[in-house]
Amino acid sequence: MADRDPFDSWFGERKAPEPDTSPSEPMSSHYSAAAPRRLGGRIEQSTPAEDWDDEPATSGPVTMLDHALAMIGRGCKVIRVQANTRRPVDERWQNDATDDAAKVKAWVDAGYSYGISGGHPLPAGGHLLIVDLDVKDGKDGVAELAKYGTRPETFTVRSPSGGLHLYFSTWQAHGCSPGGFRRLDESGQDVSGIDIRGRGGQCVGPGCMRDGKSYEVVCDAPIAEAPAWLVNRLQTAREREGGPAVSIDDPDDIVFAIHYLQKDAPIAVEGRGGNNTTYAVAARVVEIGVSAERAADLMAEHWNERCLPPWTREELLTLCTNAQNYVQTRQGSGGVAAAAADWQGAVVLPPSPPPSSAAGPIFDPWREVIVPALPQGLLPGSIDRFASEQSTTMGACRSAIGLAALAALSGAVNHATSLRMMRNGGWSASPRLWLLLAGPPSSKKTPIIGEALRPLEKLQAQRWRAWKEHCDFLGEDDQKPPQPARLVAGDVTMEALAGILAGQDRGVLVKRDELAGWIGSMEKYGSGRGPMADRAFWLEAFNGGPYTVDRVTRGSIVVPNLSVSIIGGIQPDRLTELQGLQSDGLLQRFLPVFVEPGRVAEDRPVSNAGYSALIESAAGLDAMRFEFDDAALKIAARFRQRTHDLQMAAETTRPGFAQFVGKLDGLFGTLSLLFHVAEGLEHWFSERVISETAERVETLFSEFILPHAFEFYGFADQAAGTDKLRKIASWVLTSGRERLTTRDAMREVSCLRDLDAFRIGRELGPLVAGGWLEPDNHGPENRTWKVLPGVLPQFAERRAAEERRKQELARLMNGPRRASG
Repeated sequence: MADRDPFDSWFGERKAPEPDTSPSEPMSSHYSAAAPRRLGGRIEQSTPAEDWDDEPATSGPVTMLDHALAMIGRGCKVIRVQANTRRPVDERWQNDATDDAAKVKAWVDAGYSYGISGGHPLPAGGHLLIVDLDVKDGKDGVAELAKYGTRPETFTVRSPSGGLHLYFSTWQAHGCSPGGFRRLDESGQDVSGIDIRGRGGQCVGPGCMRDGKSYEVVCDAPIAEAPAWLVNRLQTAREREGGPAVSIDDPDDIVFAIHYLQKDAPIAVEGRGGNNTTYAVAARVVEIGVSAERAADLMAEHWNERCLPPWTREELLTLCTNAQNYVQTRQGSGGVAAAAADWQGAVVLPPSPPPSSAAGPIFDPWREVIVPALPQGLLPGSIDRFASEQSTTMGACRSAIGLAALAALSGAVNHATSLRMMRNGGWSASPRLWLLLAGPPSSKKTPIIGEALRPLEKLQAQRWRAWKEHCDFLGEDDQKPPQPARLVAGDVTMEALAGILAGQDRGVLVKRDELAGWIGSMEKYGSGRGPMADRAFWLEAFNGGPYTVDRVTRGSIVVPNLSVSIIGGIQPDRLTELQGLQSDGLLQRFLPVFVEPGRVAEDRPVSNAGYSALIESAAGLDAMRFEFDDAALKIAARFRQRTHDLQMAAETTRPGFAQFVGKLDGLFGTLSLLFHVAEGLEHWFSERVISETAERVETLFSEFILPHAFEFYGFADQAAGTDKLRKIASWVLTSGRERLTTRDAMREVSCLRDLDAFRIGRELGPLVAGGWLEPDNHGPENRTWKVLPGVLPQFAERRAAEERRKQELARLMNGPRRASG
């Protein structure tokens, strides 16, 4: 099939393949594309409810790849799923859906499972709808569905737990609401066992494994048209609330929605639940009383530009339409017009469920940063295994170890190696990588760096010792061979480093334990020539190429290739020293990684042989030239467009982060090159970087690098806001009240004293979103908040510490204890 960009709209039109005119039996065992039933036609053959205990097909596709290709043959689109799970690899997995057989084969070869994307158009017309029948935890979806009508014979898959996936086509695309199939117990839980996988839904495909059992095809029939009774039950989803609460798009509700989007709506950040955040915002705007079309326009105008990256208008409309169709509250029930219709408060929103341990921890304002861990299995094999094993043995951050190992690989690879970024022009990426590990001393930054560089430094020592031993055997008149190339350099001066690189063009890795003072001196222009000269040197060292260091008394040093990789650490407390120091963006050339706190080391056997062999082999390679294959070129082009949009969106609000984003195009090439070299040494080398490698690098950016960089470059700017939030949280903990008012806040919290009620509500917003407080009214006029019951138990120790701190401060000041401060 023709190659398709995974970022094309997943519900866009696709050209139907030519029909299979070869004879086929009704119950074909090879997933043939037998002519599906005509939409609107009558289903003659059906299966009685008592015969629903299906048995696996006795023949057909054998391997998981066979099954995946057969599903593509049926007109389905597939997505990547993490092996042995039901979780998609990509957060925006709808964009990952494809019918490209070569791409799917690459996924399976890389160890992924696959899933089926619901809702997309089928070749013969209609849209795919999958009915997921659960038969565990007291549910029996098979028996439940049988109550409503006779099931037509259709393509059916049995899950490892014994449930069924029934594949249907529907003329109109449906979402994922169970509609009239919903059956609630006394606690409000749906116990029907019937889930709908339409547009925005997915399920694991046949042939995949979970917990040692496979998803089995039990009825290899064509995908049938959904029966009328099923479609009718789905269409009752919006009837259960009796339609909109008030007229839609009331002018007052439009103003209220704009206020919400500008002031209170959370911002969607890719890799940090951005898809769910955007749907929640869309649902709130619809709940206010805005139509899907108007909601998409308002979100695009008043909210979208702050998202990282911004959404397209089509994506916003899709999410708003889904929210309008399937939101659980009545449309308009949360707006100004509904409140005005009955000023006594007839509009009642469902109460928030009480916090429980099962719901997960409440937001902690005292936690320095909240960033994701590196996804398991994303790095090249030997590096990923090294990071996992060393993390346990050292009691250190796996993410930091993995990225430090990539930095070591960048020092091992000859810096004359390049990856051509486009078919035309001379733009190439090199292995140069600047990595910055941010964490307190207890995070074990120095041991992490030391362990990652151990094979490289050991190899350098072995080469130097062998050279010295060889020279010791030479006579006085014998010519000595050239010294071995330096692989790692310490905290060297500019001139010393230039001297090292003057004798080699392969580049070098510089190791610095503490980078804050060094970066700060480079970011500041001194009155003398020294800082400016050092700055120019290091900026050029990031770019690579010939460079000359002019010395007044000792002549010039000519460097054939001033190319330097850097790895070092920084303490987060010192980030504020770099606030506002953007200049030429020396700091923004670093890839920052927040390091998790250290743990107790475990005495377990580990083997670093694979990782050490990788580093040693990479150091022995000559300079090479690589290029992207055609599919990877598309991914690189897509990445450049997204980083351009992201930089434009962040330029005014986060200039430091925007400067970092501006350098990501080259960093994408660097990491693609390093991934390719590592995988080539483990398997086989190819001149072309394949799309699967480029996709993994793209995932590394979206799920790990961008969230860390977003926090890192905004850390200093947010220091004041973080301090204010902690003061407010301290007041909540130590006030002793179950309900808080704006009057209480004005009187007792110094940083809120001069604010009006509306602005106080905005300042308390993060604690509302974080599970601390619940407002009495959902709107800008709210004046009272309830302290949720889960807060005090979770923060009991923090409450005691804050109380002691305030008592001690009162004693030292010889005054009364204050609620905040």
